Amino acid sequence: MYTPAAFGMSDDEMFELMDSFPFATLCSVANEDMLVSHVPLVFKRETMSLHGHFAAANPHAKIADGANVLAIFHGPHSYISSGWYEERQSVPTWNYQVVHARGTIHFAEKAEQRDRDLAQLIHQHDPQLPLIDALNEPWVQAMAKGIRGFRISLVQLEGKSKMSQNRSREDQRRVIEKLRDSEREEGREIALRMRKNMEGSQASDEAEA
Repeated sequence: MYTPAAFGMSDDEMFELMDSFPFATLCSVANEDMLVSHVPLVFKRETMSLHGHFAAANPHAKIADGANVLAIFHGPHSYISSGWYEERQSVPTWNYQVVHARGTIHFAEKAEQRDRDLAQLIHQHDPQLPLIDALNEPWVQAMAKGIRGFRISLVQLEGKSKMSQNRSREDQRRVIEKLRDSEREEGREIALRMRKNMEGSQASDEAEA
């Protein structure tokens, strides 16, 4: 992924984005064909792995164990109007955050492993749901046969945080003000993340002074 140095992300920033935006685009190549699936994934820092499942009928569920895969985590994004800048001889752009997670996929051979990952996924998004305590029920196990669990052992993470770092601080403040009043939730989220990025950059500059 093309990432200018100013747009790079730290490990902690990438981890946070994967936790906050877990619905990923999963890509791989099989028999010279590109496979793409959209799946929720659980990121486990202690093992640097991603966990999820496919419908058993999904072609992705039939790729070779150990195959290389790419999971793309899309964070917030927003259009940025050049009319917001102090310098009028500018063009519009797009601010966004994204993480590319590369690794090898390994399928769950035992139902216990699949069920543990399902329980964690449900608990992460719906902790009060009684289903967590009912995963061993026959009707749940019958339905679970229709999916195939997997984990991805991560080998590389790439993050890109394009937050107007290439603009002046005044332009960044102008963009934040406009996005803060946006009707789109993602625009407001970008404003929050831009503000955090600016504060971190300012603190770093002061520490070096």
